[in-house]
Amino acid sequence: MSLVLEATSRGFLQLGLLLASDVLLIICLFGVKYLMEAIHAGNIYSRPGEVLYRYEY
Repeated sequence: MSLVLEATSRGFLQLGLLLASDVLLIICLFGVKYLMEAIHAGNIYSRPGEVLYRYEY
């Protein structure tokens, strides 16, 4: 019985780690998406006195 419990708990641990890594990946991808949109739109905050270059079309 303890062997079955250990196998299922390891399975749930691996599933939890996989789920956590997937959530972290999705958060990072959305962060990159919004960062790229902000760079493209020129809505990036800068340090005082720093020169910003905007893309002109």
